[in-house]
Amino acid sequence: EIPKTDGWMLSTNTTIGYLSNSKVDSFFHFFGGGFPGMKGYPFYSIEGTIKGIETISLRIPILKNYNIPIGVFTFQNSSLGCIYSIGDAWRREDEIDWKKSAGVELRFNGFSFYNYPTGIGVEIHKGLDKFSIEENDYGNELRTYFTLLFGF
Repeated sequence: EIPKTDGWMLSTNTTIGYLSNSKVDSFFHFFGGGFPGMKGYPFYSIEGTIKGIETISLRIPILKNYNIPIGVFTFQNSSLGCIYSIGDAWRREDEIDWKKSAGVELRFNGFSFYNYPTGIGVEIHKGLDKFSIEENDYGNELRTYFTLLFGF
């Protein structure tokens, strides 16, 4: 939590991976796109035997400790977030081409059916760098993610 900001949260996440044998089958490669990686790119668009991704997030509370019933849900907290990622996955013989991704996120926390913790999130991300692999173009397109969880 950032001091003197009424609940603003700043977080970072570093993801690294290294395979000592760069000649392995692509089945074993690290993939740096999609929901677990850089969300502005498709999952299989960024791959290699070495991976490095840094993500920074800023979340600002919209509602704190409210009880808003909507059907079977009771929402208590919500936040708006901004997310920025930089990273790549590559092979030893390749040149590193750092890619960037940015997005916004809306989160709702509360309970469903009076007892089950529930987290709902909607995210929209955009890959900021364009690149092509085998005649497929990536980047500069919006990607949307929806999550329904038992909390964040």
